[in-house]
Parts: sequence; structure tokens; C-alpha cells
Amino acid sequence: MEHPLTGTTRGFSLIELLVSVAILAVLAVGATLALGRPRPEQADAALFRQTFLDLRDLAITGQDIRGMRIGPQGMRLARFSKEGWQVSDSEIRWSGRVTLSGTGYDDGAAPQIVLLPSGQSTGFAVTLGKIQCRTDGWGPLQCDG
Repeated sequence: MEHPLTGTTRGFSLIELLVSVAILAVLAVGATLALGRPRPEQADAALFRQTFLDLRDLAITGQDIRGMRIGPQGMRLARFSKEGWQVSDSEIRWSGRVTLSGTGYDDGAAPQIVLLPSGQSTGFAVTLGKIQCRTDGWGPLQCDG
């Protein structure tokens, strides 16, 4: 609209508004793509850490023995009962490469990581890409890398 005294226009048109919104949308998409996704080992480490802590809490609160069976493709959760180890049929899959070391005996059926009602666990080191999560069984779980 033209100002009656100065003859200048005030405000902006709908086209100018739409162009501004389109430019902001393109910048937002660019910023989102620049941030990227977390690396597979970061996702695996977060999944392993949370699962370990949840199982430890279940072992403590339920006063029963829990376990984790770690494989190169994924992990299975387990619970000890009067009949022995009950290992889950469903496998939580890894998105990257995972190796387990330092657990001692492995018969292929029982979980390699055992969590006791006292809060203690089997000592182990799990390597998830460049990240390693480990504990001696007495101290807390530590993940770094």
C-alpha cells in the first residue's frame, strides 16, 4: 500500500514472504544434514550400556540372576531359574562390529555376562567399533573411545 504523503510503499508482498520461508526451509534442511547421524558404534554402545544397566537393576530389585549372551550379530537376554538358564529367543541386533573378551568360561549356552542380585557382574570388555565398555565386576560399567 502506498503512503499518502511520501508515496513509498510499506510492508511486503506475499511472494516476498514465500521466498523468505523457502530460503529458511532450505537452510534448516542443510543444517540437519550437516549434523548427521550417530556412528553405528555410538548407537551400539548406548544400546549395550542401557541394556546392561537395566538388567542389573532388574537383578537387584527382583533378587534374581540375569545374564547377557553376546554374539557378533547381537545380544540375547537371559534369566536363571530352577530349570537353569532361560535365554531369550529374540536377539537385539548390532548395527556394527562387536567383540567380547575377558569373561572366562563360555559353554555356548549360558550367558557370558552374569548379573547378580548384589549388583556384581562378570568381569568383561565389550568392543563396539572404536568404543570399549568394561567392568571388573565390582566397579561400575565404563565406556570410552
